[in-house]
Amino acid sequence: MVHFRKRIFKHAFFESARGGKDNIFSAKRAVRIDWIESVLNDFEAERYLGWDKLKKKYSRDRRVTIVKGDYVVVIAITGKNRADFITAFVADTPPRTGRLSTIQQIRNGPKWV
Repeated sequence: MVHFRKRIFKHAFFESARGGKDNIFSAKRAVRIDWIESVLNDFEAERYLGWDKLKKKYSRDRRVTIVKGDYVVVIAITGKNRADFITAFVADTPPRTGRLSTIQQIRNGPKWV
């Protein structure tokens, strides 16, 4: 079971304006809201360990799933058969000089087993 906390909704379906924080509703993200359930139930989807920013390492308590080439859903594992929804987004950020694109960074990480 995956829980969807109210405070996470804004992060997942809003985008930041210049200097803002998740303050503009994102139609691009919202049109894919129904995909989240499909992603969570798709056993053929690509799955990777998530990155823990604080510990600066991959963590088994985060799972990153990719479908349709660039749609990403992130959940935090909170117990046996329990998780919290973290975010969902289209990973369309292009690579910058000396850095990989978001989707390349995810795919370079360890697979979820």
